[in-house]
Amino acid sequence: MRIALIGILGLGLGCSSVPRGPAAASSSPAFRCSAQGGPSWTEYNSSHFLLDTDAPEGKAVALLQELETLRAADLIPTTPGQ
Repeated sequence: MRIALIGILGLGLGCSSVPRGPAAASSSPAFRCSAQGGPSWTEYNSSHFLLDTDAPEGKAVALLQELETLRAADLIPTTPGQ
C-alpha cells in the first residue's frame, strides 16, 4: 500500500513556520506552480511512501528515510511476547 504525501512535506521541512496573516503577503512570495514559472516538482518513493515535492533531493530523501523509520517503530510490538 502506498500513501501519497503531498502537503506533509511542508510540515516536515519547516513550511509550517511560514508567516501568516496580513504581514505574510508582503514578506513571502506567492506560490507559483511549475507550469507558471515556479520550481519543478519531482517524485520520490520508498518502500511504503510516495512523495511529490519541490524540495532539494537531499531533504526529500531524508524525509522519506525518517518516515520509513517512524513506520518501522510503529510496527514494533509493545506487548511482551509478541
